[in-house]
Amino acid sequence: WSEWSAALKRQYPALRVVGEVLDPNPAITSFFQAGNKDAKKVDTGIDTVFDYPVYFSIRDAFTRERKLESLIKMMANDRLYPDPANLVTIFGDHDVQRLMNEPGATVESLKLAFTFLLTARGIPVIYYGDEIGMKGGEDPDNRRDFPGGWAGDGHNAFEASGRTPQEAALFDYVCKLTALRARLQPLRRGNMVSLTETPQTWAYARQSNSSIVIIAFNNGAKPTNINVHLESEKTFRASLGAGSSELRFQNGAGIIYLPANTAEIYEETR
Repeated sequence: WSEWSAALKRQYPALRVVGEVLDPNPAITSFFQAGNKDAKKVDTGIDTVFDYPVYFSIRDAFTRERKLESLIKMMANDRLYPDPANLVTIFGDHDVQRLMNEPGATVESLKLAFTFLLTARGIPVIYYGDEIGMKGGEDPDNRRDFPGGWAGDGHNAFEASGRTPQEAALFDYVCKLTALRARLQPLRRGNMVSLTETPQTWAYARQSNSSIVIIAFNNGAKPTNINVHLESEKTFRASLGAGSSELRFQNGAGIIYLPANTAEIYEETR
């Protein structure tokens, strides 16, 4: 791979290469990202890889185990990668059953998975159909046709008028997340810093030189308050409408109220 990458870059210097290493161990996947050298000084030259360790942890956190703890611990392995911000993050692809086919998966858990995917570090990739909650088992069922697009199709999810109420709610939620990511620079480029964590709740910040965005999760079955500490007296407003409408820090302390199985994004008020 080292020789292959070098030859490719000589011919196409601007080309970026993404590698697929379908392994849950970050010690394995991190080896293949360019800049990571083992004792033999081997550098693959592959720009980045799909973050499969986090893929497995997302599924554990929001469907199988329903505990955020596994995802939080996995993110601590970012130190193994030369550039974790450049990893390609996913929670579904063409090789595995869809998230909505996992035991315990719900519309709410899919929304939480999307919230993490589009607010955490990395370059997110959305597998077609997940934005409307498509189901699908192992290959080839996970590659079933997206509904609609051809004359005479009875169900056309390409158009807003053709989506079911559940599909519309999921699609609109993902659109809101992508719009926030496009508008709020820290969600794309900011450092990711964990603020507080429990087995079922998590709050982290994406911080750039100019602003901060705070993301909070309640993965539990009951409403809860999340105590957050930040060396600031800033005030933030909610962007998703799920939890507390405002987050105000006084003497470095703030409280976020979140209903069960919800997440909220807080942006600084000007």
